[in-house]
Amino acid sequence: ELSQQMLAYAGRRRFALRECDLGKLLEKGRALLQGPAMRNELEFQLAEAMPPVRVEASQIQQLVANLVLNATEAGARHITIATRRVELTPEECDRSNELGFAHHTGRRLEPGPHTLLSVEDDGAGIPEEALPRIFEPFFTTKTTGRGIGLAAAMGIVRGHGAGLRVSTTQGRGTRFEIVFPDVRVRPLDPTAEDRSPAEHPRTGTVLVVDDAPEVRALVASFLSSAGHRWVAATEGASAVELYGAKHAEIDVVLLDMSTPGLSVSMTRKGLRAIDPRVPIILTSRYDREVDVSEFSGGDPFIPKPLQREVFLRAIDRALRNSAAELPHRPK
Repeated sequence: ELSQQMLAYAGRRRFALRECDLGKLLEKGRALLQGPAMRNELEFQLAEAMPPVRVEASQIQQLVANLVLNATEAGARHITIATRRVELTPEECDRSNELGFAHHTGRRLEPGPHTLLSVEDDGAGIPEEALPRIFEPFFTTKTTGRGIGLAAAMGIVRGHGAGLRVSTTQGRGTRFEIVFPDVRVRPLDPTAEDRSPAEHPRTGTVLVVDDAPEVRALVASFLSSAGHRWVAATEGASAVELYGAKHAEIDVVLLDMSTPGLSVSMTRKGLRAIDPRVPIILTSRYDREVDVSEFSGGDPFIPKPLQREVFLRAIDRALRNSAAELPHRPK
């Protein structure tokens, strides 16, 4: 189960989409929710005469089960599962709008009619400082659970080309809302915007510098899915040592800014003392109060939680730039 949910988050899970009535699907899955929600009161508010949606039934049931379990672990006593029709505005489809449906997924949405599925609880709510991280694998603010349920939920949402938004108030509860385009409105390919005609045409070897084993595993799955190779180090000094020994084989370095040991600045200096033109991609959890440009030194930065296509685009770009400079790079 854990491996399947990780595949969903990583974007490697292929969904068999079929037209179905979302309300009937949720009714059929009602019994499955009694396990995780047996301590709660479950309320269903399902709109009638809704147009069909294109989904994989078992994955939507898994999505709802994950959200119900998350609410249960947050101490919810009452959980409401509802469906209704909505008309998305251009503002709600804008990825830069933190209150919209495209901000968390990073996917394009078209304004217009959609089917909305919501799971609302009266639990503890999500702390404001934790909200940007709730879809990271293995991140949790609770004493129970593995921290994979919401990450897998995000993978399911993105894999269906759907949108998602979260609203929460500490001490009062949380509402997750997912929107699915009408079947009569052809949904955008969930990954079309992230592909060139030849998807990920170059392959190479990436040095992954991150002390979190779950992040290294996730990055490895992303890289392997696109035909790349990888080696890993858990802190700055060992990264410099490994690069010194294998720099002829390594094309790109992915460096987490919070990795222990050497500072980011010293690690980059060590790497570039070996090869001044080595492509370095920085990554970290995004903090609005931190000006990343202050630390990046011109190196590209991608925020966590890592999204597969955004990450692979950055790798492709680094490989293309590296190839252009290849005659000048020491090997």
